[in-house]
Amino acid sequence: QRGGCRIAGFASRSGDAIRVLLYAHNEGDYGSGRTASVRGRTASVRRVNPAYDVTLDLASFPWPAAQLTEYRLDRQHNSFLALAEKCRGKKVFSKDEVAELLRLQELAPTRQAETRAEQGKARLTLEVANNGVTFVVLEPR
Repeated sequence: QRGGCRIAGFASRSGDAIRVLLYAHNEGDYGSGRTASVRGRTASVRRVNPAYDVTLDLASFPWPAAQLTEYRLDRQHNSFLALAEKCRGKKVFSKDEVAELLRLQELAPTRQAETRAEQGKARLTLEVANNGVTFVVLEPR
């Protein structure tokens, strides 16, 4: 836990892939930037957008090198939230806004890199945003 943010995750191996899922959840961050009601109280809240570096050491890494494909889902990555906020209250959307919404409905990798193991261990440094998810697939190179 960092500040009010809980960071957790898990990893699994199946076939020729290792998958890692990390998430960060901050119960006090409601994301609206307006007001929230908690336990009968209404308060003005402001979105907090920190990102956290998480270092994982994967023991018994099965390959000397692997292709890492990362997918982040947070306010800035694979999300239409910023566009939705910009278009709040609109009844008609421009062609560019429709095209952007269609693009954002597809999950896109946020990073691809090669990872090397040393003495059977691989070290990954991943970033996970506040109230976000980072999903990584490692496949043999």
